[in-house]
Amino acid sequence: MAGVETSSTAIDDPLAKDTLNKHTQKNNVDTEEPTLSKEIDDTEMPFSDDILRQLSKQLEYYFSVENLSKDTYLRTLRELNDGYVPASILANFAKVRSLLENRLDVEAVVKAASDFSTYLEVVHVDKDSNKKVVETKNLQTI
Repeated sequence: MAGVETSSTAIDDPLAKDTLNKHTQKNNVDTEEPTLSKEIDDTEMPFSDDILRQLSKQLEYYFSVENLSKDTYLRTLRELNDGYVPASILANFAKVRSLLENRLDVEAVVKAASDFSTYLEVVHVDKDSNKKVVETKNLQTI
């Protein structure tokens, strides 16, 4: 994953932003990112391409117009983070954890979004400068 130690990663479907702007409402919620419940262990076996494809499809569903039109939690997270959702939060979603054998693996979420999806955009955010670096790839329209 590109970036420095002081960066975090966020994921979004840039095509859904315009479609859902009229459906979103401003909510006052705590913007502090939750603490991860388990440290990432780099020595664990990586996930198969099949699992990462399944994970990519699940992430694409989360950012679909169909889901975002009714998922106020995810919409609020996007509003608070310039349209993106931190990968660490996505890695903690129950269906994501289920696909990842109940492991909290932010790197797998980022890999699934960046390597197996043509719809999702991965952005690395430097926590000190708040500078965003978008991974470049050919995004398709839905």
